[in-house]
Amino acid sequence: MKFFKKRTKELTIPQLSLFMTKNVEFILDKEVLELKKAKISLNSAIKELESRKGSRKTSTPKKSYLSQIKSFHKKITLPKEFTHSKLNKFTEERLNSLKEFSSNSSKDSIKLKTEFKSEIRTIERNLSWLNYTIKIIKVEITNRKLKTIEDIHSRIKNINNFNLSRNDKIKRLQKEKSKLIDKEAEFSKRIDKLRKVNNPTVFKELNNIIKQLDQITKELIKVSEQEDTIEKNYFKKEIRKLESDLKKLGYDIRIKNAAMD
Repeated sequence: MKFFKKRTKELTIPQLSLFMTKNVEFILDKEVLELKKAKISLNSAIKELESRKGSRKTSTPKKSYLSQIKSFHKKITLPKEFTHSKLNKFTEERLNSLKEFSSNSSKDSIKLKTEFKSEIRTIERNLSWLNYTIKIIKVEITNRKLKTIEDIHSRIKNINNFNLSRNDKIKRLQKEKSKLIDKEAEFSKRIDKLRKVNNPTVFKELNNIIKQLDQITKELIKVSEQEDTIEKNYFKKEIRKLESDLKKLGYDIRIKNAAMD
């Protein structure tokens, strides 16, 4: 992961997205290359053992051992996407399968060393190499804070999606407000007409219209205030989490968003 030396005081969401792309990246090139080299080396050692001829005494354990080691070797394939969950799953499963192989093949290994000591030791060295490289990958996932980096990108994406959906909400609310305003105008016209008529029934209807008008006005205010509250609460919560995650990476950044102003 690259670290940005200059401290950034304030960024908008689009600026943060660009900042993350330019300055924060998770790379495992060195570790992946080491894993591939260990895998190739193990494959060569397996072939060397397979090519060697032994006595009938070691025929069965050799066949069993080769079957197990080949099965393990096939499983050593890195995920296509280097996400925290997939890499973590890969390292956990491969380390467990290596333990299982060592446990299940121990008897065969002991028997084979009587005739194939050099070949078995070469395989064991390669297995230790693989074990080491897999553990290094597991450690780097944590040390380089891959989960935190993913969380930041995910929150940026969620905020951007929220902004898009907010535009749809605004359009819907504008239509709703427009309808309410039309009703308000209609009631206002009726009130003016009713005021000219001196009739108890008419005044009763007038009072009813005034109540409805008051209800509509309150509803307009409520709709507007609710939407503003929802937006501000959402952004405050997400931005607080973003700033916290950025601090985990060593960045003291304040996120500025128009929705909070």
